[in-house]
Amino acid sequence: MWGNQRGWILAAIIGLGMGALLCFAVIPPGITRPTGTLTLAMKPAVFATDPNTIVPPPTGDTDAGPIYLKAGNEWSDHQMVYEEMTRNITDTSKNVPDAVKDILSAADCGRMTLFTNDLDDVINYHDRRPALEGLYNAGDLLNSLALLHTTDHYKNPKRATQYALAEFNLGRHLYEERIVFAEWMDGLNLMANAALVLSKTEPDKNKADADKDFGFAINDFLKGPVQKLWQIISGIDDQETATYAGDIFQIARESPERMWRVEATLKLGRFRYNAATKGDQIGARHAVREMAAAPTLSSDPLTQTTVHAAALAAANLTIEDYRNQ
Repeated sequence: MWGNQRGWILAAIIGLGMGALLCFAVIPPGITRPTGTLTLAMKPAVFATDPNTIVPPPTGDTDAGPIYLKAGNEWSDHQMVYEEMTRNITDTSKNVPDAVKDILSAADCGRMTLFTNDLDDVINYHDRRPALEGLYNAGDLLNSLALLHTTDHYKNPKRATQYALAEFNLGRHLYEERIVFAEWMDGLNLMANAALVLSKTEPDKNKADADKDFGFAINDFLKGPVQKLWQIISGIDDQETATYAGDIFQIARESPERMWRVEATLKLGRFRYNAATKGDQIGARHAVREMAAAPTLSSDPLTQTTVHAAALAAANLTIEDYRNQ
């Protein structure tokens, strides 16, 4: 029986080799390793200069959220009328519209829960977020009115300052809530524009220079590293999708910044259909299902709820909805 010992040994080696190949073939491919280069997304999204050093925070106990939501919906519901107002700013200054009045009325509100209680309004795969877009546009109109009152013919420093402070506080609230990138970016832009107006009405030269520097620094910040990072997280470029897939997984799971975690988690929902490798597609399915099944623990309750909401949206994204984006 054992006469052909050499043959049996050879057969065993071949069998072991085939078994190893078979096992390798059925093992799911792993996800792409992170490059480690998207460092901006792996730290809190806090601007270098504290906004509170430019404008002291408001102290009122009222929640600005419902007031701002009313302003955003007012603009969205009457968009064409408001767009006409932006083209006739001198006429608009004589009869300030309701959406702008709402923002002015919330200027002293010390807190804001705008989308915290209705996360689906912003954590989704829709092309537009009407309430947020309307609110930003109303704030931008307020900025135009503030600037108008710094010009010679309509000069009114007190009113320009009042308008700019209300705009700045709107921006600060959006920046601080920052559930999604668009909210954070809108907040920074509004603060930057308001600070530039304040630099024109501030009598103290040193303070005026600080206001101006703050506004320009935000503009430079958003055009530099932030723009590149957002292009990677939100974009559909095949090369970038393949290169940074591992980073997206890491950001979704480990970033200390809820905004980046939310956006990266939504990206994982798309990865289920467009990731460059089978391993990343399978990994994305597993990741969003796991995150949707149980909220990720976090010391920040808002981070916990927002990331979970993003995971639910990602897990429920159908191929039809993906194709219709």
